[in-house]
Amino acid sequence: AALADGDLTLWASLAGHRPDVATLAATRALAPALVAGADPLGLRDWAPACAGALVAALHERYPPSLRTWPELVAEIMRLRGSAEAALLRGRTTLPPPASEAAIRSAELRLGVSLPEDHREFLRTCDGLPADVVFPRLLGTAELRAENGVVILAEPAVLLLSASHVVEVDPVLGTTVHPSFRAALVRHATLLAQAG
Repeated sequence: AALADGDLTLWASLAGHRPDVATLAATRALAPALVAGADPLGLRDWAPACAGALVAALHERYPPSLRTWPELVAEIMRLRGSAEAALLRGRTTLPPPASEAAIRSAELRLGVSLPEDHREFLRTCDGLPADVVFPRLLGTAELRAENGVVILAEPAVLLLSASHVVEVDPVLGTTVHPSFRAALVRHATLLAQAG
């Protein structure tokens, strides 16, 4: 708290009355201080209007640690706002984890071994609902193979081909992700930037 207060006081003298959001995101200690109402910059009117931009700038400067699949999926759902909406409806929006038997059955049906990161995703949740900018990720029972690639999403814009995940966007073009996890981390990053 003392560090945050010191930083805010220093910035109050250097940045003037309406500092840039990216400047405020220069240290993690500032966010809790601003939320708690520390206001040596006189930001009472400005800070609430720029809260979303400040949070996005903090996420970009200090990406959340998403080491595990449950953390990554939870962050995606938090950024989408689905978790809060689901709580209000009194039900979850995530499918339950897939069993090892269901994953193996899907692999036998498809004739391929799924990459380990995709298997880990399925062990976390057997698919993922769509949002405005990302397709519905298919669960084990819905995965299908066409023309040598595995369809991972509906609509079929996320494909598994030769251990890479190919994202086909009719507007933005095609992106090749090195892994399934990389595609979802990119989705989380875009959600954070849009937030």
